[in-house]
Amino acid sequence: MDSLGTLSVKYDKACKKIGDLKTRLYDCNEELKSKKQKLEYRNNKIAKLKQLCLEKDEMIRNLNDEINRLKDKIEYLNAISNHDSTTVGIPTASTPIGKAKYNSSINSREPTDRKIGGQPGHSKSELSIPDDIDEEIEYVADDATECPKCGSHELVFTGKTKAVYEKTISIKPINLKKVFYQYQCGSCGTTFFLGLKPNERSACHYGTAVQAVGLSLMNTCNVPINKVKTFFEGITNGEISPSEGYLAKLPMIASKKLSEFRIVLKNLMLQRTLVYWDDTVININTKKGCLRFYGDETLSYYTAHEKKDLEGIEEDKVLTLLTEEQKTMHDHNKVNYNSKFKFGNLECNQHLQRDLKKIAIDTKHDELLELKDLISDTIHKRKEAINKGETRFSDEFIENFNKKVNDILNRAEKRNKKDYDAYFGRSEKTLIKRIRDYYDNYFAWVSDFTLPTTNNLSERGLRVVKSHMRSSGQFQNIQNAQYYADAKTYIETCRKNGINEIYAMIRLYEGDPITVKEIFSGEDLS
Repeated sequence: MDSLGTLSVKYDKACKKIGDLKTRLYDCNEELKSKKQKLEYRNNKIAKLKQLCLEKDEMIRNLNDEINRLKDKIEYLNAISNHDSTTVGIPTASTPIGKAKYNSSINSREPTDRKIGGQPGHSKSELSIPDDIDEEIEYVADDATECPKCGSHELVFTGKTKAVYEKTISIKPINLKKVFYQYQCGSCGTTFFLGLKPNERSACHYGTAVQAVGLSLMNTCNVPINKVKTFFEGITNGEISPSEGYLAKLPMIASKKLSEFRIVLKNLMLQRTLVYWDDTVININTKKGCLRFYGDETLSYYTAHEKKDLEGIEEDKVLTLLTEEQKTMHDHNKVNYNSKFKFGNLECNQHLQRDLKKIAIDTKHDELLELKDLISDTIHKRKEAINKGETRFSDEFIENFNKKVNDILNRAEKRNKKDYDAYFGRSEKTLIKRIRDYYDNYFAWVSDFTLPTTNNLSERGLRVVKSHMRSSGQFQNIQNAQYYADAKTYIETCRKNGINEIYAMIRLYEGDPITVKEIFSGEDLS
């Protein structure tokens, strides 16, 4: 057994060893702590680097998205810049600067290799020699006449002459004196001047021809009032110079004489099986108003309103009185499908073709352009069939047309979903849905040759209104706009039936306007 001293030594060694172990353990813990701190630092750094990478990836994605958006924007702006009269059928007046103007209603012929002008074998159009000669001018040489080649005055008449006839006009003011004899009725004692009209009571006034020409210049030629005055002064050497105030009253005077004409004409229109209609925005004393057209190939009926809304349509009492047997042609005016109306609807295919072409150009999707070409080709075939005396397409042709349209629309829908355009995709989808929803209204003309394909008649009726706005700027008030509409109703209806406008206006200002019964003598006006 070890002695106490030996045990003490061993204990001291053990304690020392334990102390060394504690020191080593402490050093290990410190080293471990240091390594943990370094590891944590590295982990934090790695986390920060990962976060930075994620942020950079997000930034790259955002930049790529922005690049794609800008690319789409560039395509959109390029598409918009390519919109002109030749691509999307915008009005020629709205054609951007530097773009070609084109009006398909004026010239829709396809280009050929032939030279411009009369073609071989084309008969020359010349004026015929008049039977009656009103004035004759002779060109006879005098002492001052020179030879056109050498300037010599030694000219000898050869005995030959050459006659050239000329049709021209001569404007000569007429100072007309009218003498009205007064009579007294032997029965009641009333005295009156025979033939004297209310507008002739002043000592001197302008005649109906001046009034007719003045209104025609303002209403049809869209000449501003001050230039109408200048025109009269120019052609009469200043003898006729109506004031601007006098000219401004001419539409009001005409309107007051046309109340019965408008009533009878509207009643006649309400008997037609087909009525075209459209409206356009006009300016009324710095505010937006509306001028509306109703009519067909033989009559025109215009109305003016302060707002372009259903209330104005109801005030016109045209669409509200049409029956189920009647139809209207319009430019996809959705108000026509109001439950208050009973008539059938026809949609304009020219507007549809414009929309198809525009969206096809914008989206670069050929399906809608294919549909446009199909419609154009079918309209062309219909014209050929009508010229041959045919009254309809065969059932097989109609069925094949419907299949083709349906196939194109199906492919267009798939293309729209697959290659959705950020700017034009929604418009494309909306147009496809519109064609499906109003299919029968758009393509009724395929199975019935008596129905029109476009609403061009209404557009032509309102085109002159836009020209009037460009020259005059605005109407002073809604009443003046209605005066313009009343005169336009009379003038356009007369012109459509071959009646000279000036003659019709002279009759109007004389108090004896051409009546609807005179124009449509063979129709029932009851």
